[in-house]
Amino acid sequence: LGTSDGTPYDGESAFTYVPKPKEKAEPWVHMGSVAASVSDGALISNVTNFIKIHTPDSENYAKVCMGGLVSMGDGTAVIENSVNRGDVVCDASLGYVTGASNHQLGGIMCKTDGKVTISNCKNYGNISAAGAYVDNVGGIMANPNGNSTDKGDNKTYIKGCYNYGNITITKTTSAKSPMALGGIVGKLTGATIEDCHNEGNISSVCDVLTGIGGVAGIHKLDFESKVTGCSNGVQNTTDKGILTFAPEAGTQQMVIGGILGYSEDYTGKLTVQSCTNYAPISTSYNVMRNIGGICGAIGDITSSRDGLISSIQALIDNCNNYGAITISGTGTFSSWQRHVGGIAGMIYGSELGVTVSNCTNNATISTTATGGGEHRIAGIVGHVRYGKVEISMCTNNGEVKATESATNPRPAGIVSVAQEGTSIAISKCTNTKKITSASAV
Repeated sequence: LGTSDGTPYDGESAFTYVPKPKEKAEPWVHMGSVAASVSDGALISNVTNFIKIHTPDSENYAKVCMGGLVSMGDGTAVIENSVNRGDVVCDASLGYVTGASNHQLGGIMCKTDGKVTISNCKNYGNISAAGAYVDNVGGIMANPNGNSTDKGDNKTYIKGCYNYGNITITKTTSAKSPMALGGIVGKLTGATIEDCHNEGNISSVCDVLTGIGGVAGIHKLDFESKVTGCSNGVQNTTDKGILTFAPEAGTQQMVIGGILGYSEDYTGKLTVQSCTNYAPISTSYNVMRNIGGICGAIGDITSSRDGLISSIQALIDNCNNYGAITISGTGTFSSWQRHVGGIAGMIYGSELGVTVSNCTNNATISTTATGGGEHRIAGIVGHVRYGKVEISMCTNNGEVKATESATNPRPAGIVSVAQEGTSIAISKCTNTKKITSASAV
């Protein structure tokens, strides 16, 4: 699409949504270069799109679901061996103000409801949003199983896909929270992601609770999901897969993970296995809450259920971080602790247990930030709270250091702080590098 007989795309053609007046607006508008929707038995194979998908700046009262190739998929639809090179651009200034979600953007598909398969697909198109009311954005898909209530095997399967396009959120405020930004999927809701890789940079200046991950931004824990054999960034390269959150005001917290931003809710199962982050992570201190080389946080991040033990079951296994983590700036919230780990920033334990095993951090973790609460930084996990947590056969090969200017540092080789009420078991773990703090701890 967008080329004929090898003639390059003209650089101007686009699929553009023209908004209707509010009184005539539909609840959802589905946009895709190939199809608005595909269902049971549909097959899209060996297709390449060059044409931009665009929602212009206007008072757009519809919720827009935009995909480089397809907007919505359900049943057993399949997309394989296909490529999107067209940018996906949402400039809508307003969203449909009712309902549970708003604009969603994906490089290949927007969202699914069923056992949809996406395999061996690539996205080169940049994905951007300059308007408000955007919540899920992914380099391959915004929200797998976004409408599904099926928590069994009827789940989306994404395999062998690559994202090379950058994801950029330039709107500074939004009425929608939280926002999920991921190199492969935005929000991970009961799906399997296997052998997928992100090289696109992800950045946002929107001052709203945000989960950013090289593979997935936010995982909804009341579903079972798996992320296996995936990576963010490129080995021995520091300009691919960069994850950045830098709002002007900095009043809301953000969570960043090289593979997964954070999980939410209190039931369900999550597996992150054989994944690698190569990209460096850096952020200013005033908005950072949880950062991990693999996962920013597992479990509660809002403290809305302080002291309650969840029933999640999570495994982080055989994962490696090579991306340096650097915290700087000035904190403005004295009650906010900062949790940073080479593997996970924070783990909220559960009655079923959260396990971190066979993982290695190979990168330096450092902070120069001042003000605010404690800096709980460690080679493996920054902070553990409540429930059962097991950390076994993990190795930290990166320096953990807090400079003289850092306020309230708590550096450690394996775990910085295990909060009272946590049943934590640490076994067969090794720290090989120096732990430095210029302040007494």
